[in-house]
Amino acid sequence: MPAHPDFIIWGARIRTLDHALPACSAVAVKDGHIVATGDDDAIRAMRGPGTTLIDGRDIAFVPGLTDSHIHPLTGAIRTQGADLFDAMSLDDIRVRLVDERERMGPDSWIQGWGLHYEPFAESGIRGDLFDTLAGDQPMLLQFFDGHTSLVNQKALDLAGIDGPISFTEEAAVVCQDGIPTGELQEWAAMRLVQEIVPEADADTRYGWFKESFRSFNEVGLTAIHAMDGTPDELAIYRRLEENGDLTCRVVVPLWQHPDTTPAEMRDQLPFRDERGRLWRCGAAKFFIDGVVETGTAWLVVADSKGQG
Repeated sequence: MPAHPDFIIWGARIRTLDHALPACSAVAVKDGHIVATGDDDAIRAMRGPGTTLIDGRDIAFVPGLTDSHIHPLTGAIRTQGADLFDAMSLDDIRVRLVDERERMGPDSWIQGWGLHYEPFAESGIRGDLFDTLAGDQPMLLQFFDGHTSLVNQKALDLAGIDGPISFTEEAAVVCQDGIPTGELQEWAAMRLVQEIVPEADADTRYGWFKESFRSFNEVGLTAIHAMDGTPDELAIYRRLEENGDLTCRVVVPLWQHPDTTPAEMRDQLPFRDERGRLWRCGAAKFFIDGVVETGTAWLVVADSKGQG
C-alpha cells in the first residue's frame, strides 16, 4: 500500500489543466509531489495518522507559471545593493543610496538596482546628481530594464572611461561636450564598469542564486527561460540540481551577442544537448535592439529619440 500523503488540501478551487479532470476540490501531496487530485471525499479517504488536513475553502489552486524571459543568475548578482524600484524621485533615490553607503561602509562600491527613467525627466541621466552622497566612493546603479547603467566620476575613472567610445554594436558612453555624463547605454558600454566591480566569492553568489529560485516559487513560478545563458553558467545549474536547490524547470538559451563570431558559435554547439533532470540547453538567444527609453530600440516609425 502506498504511503499516506504528507498533507491534503480540501475544499479548494483547483484548476488542473488536465482534460480528464479539469477542475476538482482536493489534492494530496507526498514528498513535495502531487500524488492525487479529486473530490473531497475521495482524497480525504487517503488520510493517514501523520497526514495534515488543510482547509482550502479560501484557496485558488492552479498549475505553476512559466516566466519566458528572466535572468536568474545575473539578476541575482545585479540586485545586490539598494532597491530603487519604487523610488520615483531623485530625493527618494538619494535617501536609499545614503542608507546603502552606510550599510556597506566607506571602502565599498555604492550600488543600486531597479532604477526608473522618470526621475530623470528634467535633469537628464547624470552621475553628478549623486556626487554629494557618493563622495570619493564609486557608484553603479542599474536601471530596471537591464539596458542602462548610471555611474559616477569615480567609477568612470576606475574603468578608464574619459570620453566617447565606438562600439561594434548599438551601445554608447553618453557624453556632453565630449565629457561622459555617467549614462552607459546597452551591454557593451555597461560591462566596462560592471566588470571592474569586486566580485563576491562563489559561495556567496551560490546563496544568492538559491534564494532567487525560492523567490520564484513564492510567486507561483515553476518553470523559467533563463535569458542569461553561457557555457560557464551550466555548471551552476548542475550544482543547484545536485544540491536539491533547483526548484524550477529551466531552459537555458545560450547568448549570441552581436559581436559573437561564427567560430564562437561553433564552439557552443557541443552544449546544445547539455541537460539535467530539471534544466536543459537546446536554444539560443539573439539580440536585435535595445529599449525605447534611451533611443536604442529599433523603431519602424521615428519617435522623439529618432529611429534607434
